[in-house]
Amino acid sequence: MQASMAIPKTMPKISGRWRSHARGLPQAGHSCASSGTTWLHRGHRTHTIIAAQPPIPIPPYLAPYPFAGRNRPGSFRSVTCANHSEPCKEVPTMARTNIAKARLRAGKPSIGTWIRLDGTLSAEMMAHIGFDWLVLDAEHSAFDIHSLQFMLQAISTTNTVPMVRVPWNDPIELKRTLDAGAYGVVIPMVKSREDAEKAVRAVRYPPMGDRSFGSVRGPLYAGDDYPVIANDEILLVLQLEHIEAVRNVHEILAVPGFDAIFIGPNDLGASMMTENGKRPPADVVESACAEILKACQEAGIPCGYHCGSADDVNRRIALGYQFNALAMDTSFLVNTAKAEWAKLVDIAKA
Repeated sequence: MQASMAIPKTMPKISGRWRSHARGLPQAGHSCASSGTTWLHRGHRTHTIIAAQPPIPIPPYLAPYPFAGRNRPGSFRSVTCANHSEPCKEVPTMARTNIAKARLRAGKPSIGTWIRLDGTLSAEMMAHIGFDWLVLDAEHSAFDIHSLQFMLQAISTTNTVPMVRVPWNDPIELKRTLDAGAYGVVIPMVKSREDAEKAVRAVRYPPMGDRSFGSVRGPLYAGDDYPVIANDEILLVLQLEHIEAVRNVHEILAVPGFDAIFIGPNDLGASMMTENGKRPPADVVESACAEILKACQEAGIPCGYHCGSADDVNRRIALGYQFNALAMDTSFLVNTAKAEWAKLVDIAKA
């Protein structure tokens, strides 16, 4: 029979979120509970300690919301436990950074891909490849809000940024998509300044926009400071894919609050069809893309392109495109299968 463990008469009081870490908390007098610095002891044998950081200021417009600032970096309280003699390691806490947006801000290229296959496993597998971001294409797929949320959760197990191209520039679609946990959105068919302003209002919290508060997955993914950091971290990409957008590009780029432009060459070419349904030559479409890119570079706004191959990505980066998509999951699947089948087709048909 195993010896019973001694149960202390009193246990340290600790918030519910950190109750699982109550084992091995530093006592008063321990360096981990020193005055002037607050700590949270995780109770591991290596004595990993999370050091509180300077609080992120809560904007005045968030003051009525009690969740803002709860368990924020810098808000942890000192707790006590049994004495420990081993040295403690300090680990500063921080909010979840949008790595794609960080790369764009630094002037670096950011590469991702498009997801059209409905399924959490395929999304998770693609997220483990190493792309900066994955865009779940809700515009040209059978995704509904439930499948989107499940796939966003699957991608969130990695460092890859979970994004969604919404079906349309619709505030309701955007609200539900962001509340489901998207850390970036692509808005299709933006043609005018009004379209751009509409997207910004729907995606950004006040005072920049009018997105309502109520996300559950946002704080789970990015931390309890999600309402404070969302405007800075969520990547808002406007997709220009119509000749009207080319004509209005400077007015669109003058709108504050979005982060990047993404060119849709297929729809752009379609919008330039002649009356008999003939698409314009490739060089005409490319000239329109170059006009958008030049305007973006003059405005200091990253511009992206949907590329069909790695060689195309490298070529676009050399031209100055930063936010580039490499093909999509369906093309990876089909092209690989075709290439391998071509090696066997003669044997299979013999």
